[in-house]
Amino acid sequence: MSSKQNPYIGTGLDEFLKEEGSFEELQAQAISEVVAWQSGEVAAHQPDVGQLPARPCK
Repeated sequence: MSSKQNPYIGTGLDEFLKEEGSFEELQAQAISEVVAWQSGEVAAHQPDVGQLPARPCK
């Protein structure tokens, strides 16, 4: 076994990514994917406009 210890043991993923310089890029990508997923969920639960009954004009 080597006497040199891993400097990343005990740190969180965020700290590791910040040290690597990719935290902001990966965070932006993750946010984009969550927003896209949420948009798909909302769209899946909305009625299809083509299937709604026509409203009479007043």
